[in-house]
Amino acid sequence: MLERITNISAGSDYKNATSKMGKYNRTSQFLHTLNNSISDSISLSPAVSYLNSINWKLKKINKVKENLVVIFEFDGFEFTANVGFPELALSNHVEYYVRKNFENVSNRIEVNINLETPPLNSELLKEPKDVELYYFNSFINDLIDLKEKVYELNEDNFEVIKLFKAKEKNLKKEFDAINENLFHFIEKYLSIKLRVISNAEPVDDKIVLRKVQIIKI
Repeated sequence: MLERITNISAGSDYKNATSKMGKYNRTSQFLHTLNNSISDSISLSPAVSYLNSINWKLKKINKVKENLVVIFEFDGFEFTANVGFPELALSNHVEYYVRKNFENVSNRIEVNINLETPPLNSELLKEPKDVELYYFNSFINDLIDLKEKVYELNEDNFEVIKLFKAKEKNLKKEFDAINENLFHFIEKYLSIKLRVISNAEPVDDKIVLRKVQIIKI
């Protein structure tokens, strides 16, 4: 069973109320319900059907302080996505904590990556994005190899920065696609339509590496 996910059915009070509220009130209503009403019996279709179609496994969705937090598994990785709240929009930055365990003959390790992605600058496509994590997997493998050669591996290490810069543009493309699918799911889950909100000030469009950690387990 999934944990901490509110059951929202077609006949719920929340759904009836959405026609009378603005998009922020609808989101606040949903997150209030999410935070205070927990059910093991969930009905998330078509949101879950959408996730199944892109091979994502939803583990948890919750409101934590000023973020909507979505935890899902994809391609062997566990992603924790922090999406800004209360103003949900496609122009939000998304912060990801990504974790994966690796095992060989000699040891087991856990790789933890913290990234912040730039806002999307256009409306969502109707169809889900096909996501392949070729460059992200390559970056992880490079980090594992580097771990054997350096005394301390972290986000400030020159070689780590060099590896990240070499793949930065392609990593951004991969995480832009993840963001599109994530926002599609949020739209279906909350029954809202997300829009791009123009910013008065220029926005950095680069993906940012916040943390790198490889530990033995």
